[in-house]
Amino acid sequence: MLAMLVPVAIAMLLAWAGAVLLYSSALERRAAAQLANAADVLARGNLPLSGELLSRLAELQGAEFLLANHDGVIVFSTWKPVPAELRALPRVAAEQRLSIDAAPWIVVARELRNSQDSRYARIIAATSLADTRVAARRAAVALAAVMLLAIIVLGLILRKLVHGVTEPLSQLAAAAHDIAAGRRDVSFQVRRDDEVGRLGAALNNMSARLSDYEGALAEHSRNVALGELSARIAHEIRNPLTGIKMHLQLLAESNATDRPRIEQLLAEVRRLELIANATLALGRDAALTLEPLDFSALARDVCELMTPAFAHRGVALELRAPTPLQLTADGAQLRQALLNLLVNAADAMPGGGRIRVSVARRQDRAQLVVEDSGPGLDTTAAVGKPLGLGIGLPLCREIVARHQGELHAGTSAALSGACFTIEIPLAAAAI
Repeated sequence: MLAMLVPVAIAMLLAWAGAVLLYSSALERRAAAQLANAADVLARGNLPLSGELLSRLAELQGAEFLLANHDGVIVFSTWKPVPAELRALPRVAAEQRLSIDAAPWIVVARELRNSQDSRYARIIAATSLADTRVAARRAAVALAAVMLLAIIVLGLILRKLVHGVTEPLSQLAAAAHDIAAGRRDVSFQVRRDDEVGRLGAALNNMSARLSDYEGALAEHSRNVALGELSARIAHEIRNPLTGIKMHLQLLAESNATDRPRIEQLLAEVRRLELIANATLALGRDAALTLEPLDFSALARDVCELMTPAFAHRGVALELRAPTPLQLTADGAQLRQALLNLLVNAADAMPGGGRIRVSVARRQDRAQLVVEDSGPGLDTTAAVGKPLGLGIGLPLCREIVARHQGELHAGTSAALSGACFTIEIPLAAAAI
């Protein structure tokens, strides 16, 4: 602020000096003009130059008048005594300035015309500039006081303006520094509707968006790490499962007595294989293998695989697929999607409940609906947690999106729990 006031103060000081000089010069010119006018009137000779007249005029004019003869000798004066400075002058000029008794004076002289008294040849008039200079000094002091007051008022105004800008800018800089240091709970209190206020609002918005972005990035990193870990585990499990499946198939062929129990074990192995394949597909942009299939039969196979396991958990699984529904799709990936939805629904009902799977045709799209009697969706339902990893629904969305379809989440009108609906074209194209 001081850097702003200094040039203003200098400019005002120069203006003050110029104004004082002009005012003082104007006063002196006015005094000189009045004195010269009086001398001209007396020099015309129209008035008798008596001592009484000159004394009266000197009192009115606040000046002194002197009469000189042809030799320049002063023969009459209202100035008593006549100053030595005037007596020493050989001849007074038409107008000049003299210092008399250490005071400034203006002196003018005029030749008398048509003089009625032969003793007088010239008239001299003089007036002091002391009063004029005092008046100029008073005006200078008054003007200086006004300018000083103006500088003080201007300083206060500038201080308020500068404080109103620099303080919020300092707060903004501190908030930006905290955000750069990693703090996301920083908030700039916006109390103004100008550029600074809009900048503060933008800073708050940036902080909030950074917080959301970092949260989403952390969640994504967690999902990626869990996906990689689960994929490694699934890969290690799948190889022994293959061996177990082969031995069970051989036992089923050679042991007719225990064949029903072996077939049940084979179903459990196939279910484990389906889970392992779904886990291996996490985070992998697998290409579609399109083939004609019966969507109703696909749903039936998955439900038959999951029914025994769900029954042990007190979950009743119901399928509504009365008629075949032909479509072109990747059967393996659709099985994975349906499995994830079923496991998600069962996990939401640890105390048991009901799950209903419905397959139907809606114009040129195949529709698969999975409903449950659980607590329904909450704020975390968009993520889901099948297989306990929080990655089932994202995988379902990926699979449905590859089939150019849609996955919707809502509330079941029949069972009062969650409801997930898959809709895909009857003739899907890989994307």
